[in-house]
Amino acid sequence: AACLASSAGPAASFQFRPNVIVGAYRHRCFGPRPLLPSKPLLVRASLPTPDGTFSESAESLIAAARHSLDQNDTDAAFALLARAHGVNANAPGLLPAFEDVLRTRIRLYDEAIDRLGLGSLLLERECFGEAVVEFQAALQNGDDLDGPSKDRAASSLFRARAAICDWKDYDRDSSALVQAVRSSLESNQLPSVHPYEALMWPCLSIQDAGRIGARYGGRATTAVDANLPLPSLSPRGSRLQSTGRIRVGYLSNDFTGRHPLGYLMQDVFRFHDAAKYDVFVYSLMEYDNSPEIKKIRQAATGGWRDLLGSAYDAAEVIRADELDVLVDMTIYNGPSVEAEILAHRTAPIQISHEGFPATCGSPPLIDYLVCDDITVPQLLRQYYSESLLYMPHTFFANSHRFLPTQSDDEDDLPSRSAHGLPENGFVFCAHHRSDKIDPITFRSWLRALKRAPSSYLWVMRACDEMESNLRTIAAEEFGLESSRLIFCDKVPRDEHLRRLRLANLFLDTPAYNAHTTGCDSLVVGVPMVSLLRPVSSLNGEIGTDKMPSRVGGSFLKILDLDELIAPCMASYEDIMVKCATDHKWFTDITERLKVNRRTSPLFDTQRWVRNWELGLLEAVTKEAVSNIYVLEE
Repeated sequence: AACLASSAGPAASFQFRPNVIVGAYRHRCFGPRPLLPSKPLLVRASLPTPDGTFSESAESLIAAARHSLDQNDTDAAFALLARAHGVNANAPGLLPAFEDVLRTRIRLYDEAIDRLGLGSLLLERECFGEAVVEFQAALQNGDDLDGPSKDRAASSLFRARAAICDWKDYDRDSSALVQAVRSSLESNQLPSVHPYEALMWPCLSIQDAGRIGARYGGRATTAVDANLPLPSLSPRGSRLQSTGRIRVGYLSNDFTGRHPLGYLMQDVFRFHDAAKYDVFVYSLMEYDNSPEIKKIRQAATGGWRDLLGSAYDAAEVIRADELDVLVDMTIYNGPSVEAEILAHRTAPIQISHEGFPATCGSPPLIDYLVCDDITVPQLLRQYYSESLLYMPHTFFANSHRFLPTQSDDEDDLPSRSAHGLPENGFVFCAHHRSDKIDPITFRSWLRALKRAPSSYLWVMRACDEMESNLRTIAAEEFGLESSRLIFCDKVPRDEHLRRLRLANLFLDTPAYNAHTTGCDSLVVGVPMVSLLRPVSSLNGEIGTDKMPSRVGGSFLKILDLDELIAPCMASYEDIMVKCATDHKWFTDITERLKVNRRTSPLFDTQRWVRNWELGLLEAVTKEAVSNIYVLEE
């Protein structure tokens, strides 16, 4: 048990990207197990170094774990795998070895903690249906689970079911999730729901989301060792006074061609005024040489830094660059080290922008959150721990204007039949992550589909189980023919943008709006309907208090498409039906979008950067941190 605890590293809760297997066991110390007769352990889990000492390799540790597992010594096997994870979390064969250990433990002992661990692994591998079975078994036989582990099982079950749109027990699961979160918060535990998920799940309020963020921020703050020396920070604005220049740094775990952030920001940084700004980019990922990231790296006039070590090492590098402002693009959506870097206070001003559209809940981490007056209106300011930097038009930076997607040339349009769509008929498009779809919204879509003849719902498939569950609801509850629902798979980005043009109307998900995909749809000329409630929901409908639930409405207002903003779900359905049945009205909407997208501030990257620099300038020169309202010159 001591070996496992020491090798697994600091205790950590579930995060969005890290391996959740070790985390699932953080509350458990394994006692001695009755073992079958076995041979002595002969596999050395380390490699010789030139000086004659030994250093561990993940491969040798996995081999040693396999040897222990052959003898049914699952405790030793798990401890070795935990050490292998510490050496290289992405080592080939690591997750299969974890799975084999957990399945062996279940076969030998069938304890709830092992079910929880296996479910977590299956969730990591996106085997959602199998994960549901394991989490249910863990909760049903969970007398030996402590409180935090039960909370983890409840939140993980909700997560797995959401991924396959399994809503049979949605109300009960939602209540269990809320209870688990609030129980964790009240007992001063780190909630097992990640801050990103707190924004996405409709059952959690904006208050819940803020408190979860605050708890994660508190964890980052306590991880800082104040005894380790760091270069001192320059007084705010001193460089500007002496040189007339501002050093701005951008920090993220998502500077990679595999993530939408790189896609969105690829043409943003190059528009900084080189006469006034030095741009530094700090990446927590290895440079991947993708076209998007190449452009970002070329725009890093101050320098590109790969920060692949500890939070302290990263903070030392950033402080040495003597920034005036650090802009974090991810916070809690990155690894825990990202929030810990911010907790080290690496610049006089620290700003959160775009990648985590919410309060971090922790004033020591962030001074300003970038927003606009739609995403954070006056009535909702009380839920933000940061001062707010209000951008004119939109907080959302993107590079869509420079994508080859705005052609109206019909010859460039792929055929509908090539994508399984009917040549005639009205196509509602819902190309979303499956867990962003909720049962209230999906049933609204189906009601509108039933009211609009010759209309079809085009949904992105996450897995076969997700498709089966949605088809069952459409057929059994609404009597819709199977042909009215059309499923598609993920495709490369360029093909995604081309096939989007085949749709007639894009359907926004109310709880967590389409950010990148919403821009994709609008820039190719496909209108979008979005929910934006004027006040908090009190009648069982989905609320739109949280910042990411207000982004779609912000986009539509900028494009002068207010008719497509729905104040309630009944209105959302009516707009869908009107778009599909009132040809003249909808043609006017579509033509207006095609004109406005070319001149709208939403897609004017240069204009956005000019306004952004006005905000940065004010943040650097203000005597004290307070709300900033950028007024366009």
